[in-house]
Amino acid sequence: MKYFAVLILVFMLFSCEQKNIDKIDWLEGTWTEKFDDHKVTERWERKGNKYIGVSYYSQNRDSTIQETVEIVENKSNKLCFNVKVSDQNNGEKITFCQKEITKNSIVFSNPEHDFPQNIKYSKVKDSLIVNVSGIRDGENLEFRIAYIKVK
Repeated sequence: MKYFAVLILVFMLFSCEQKNIDKIDWLEGTWTEKFDDHKVTERWERKGNKYIGVSYYSQNRDSTIQETVEIVENKSNKLCFNVKVSDQNNGEKITFCQKEITKNSIVFSNPEHDFPQNIKYSKVKDSLIVNVSGIRDGENLEFRIAYIKVK
């Protein structure tokens, strides 16, 4: 009987383990960074066991999709950021896989990609901070986008 109780306890512990996709639920919503003459928006929606994202540039009343993204869990239980960027890579997706994940951030990495090699999303209060970094032509480059949640 004690053996059976221990088995049930172990099963309960493993079944309560949070999936990595659940750890980024803070990503869901519409996020915007406004500039003087335009704005950049990312919209993330959870669809079952994946996130679908779209990034677009808006100026006046015109919007252009810059990239579409799908975040899914691979066979190694790592999240993968599959991105298609407008006018790049012949329309093929580029995959960045989870390097690090915490309660409020995730880093995706693809050391073989020309630029960037790392994409980090961080939830800071009501902001979504995106750091894009890597090496291009022998130089370390990094840029940051600070979005505010609008929906």
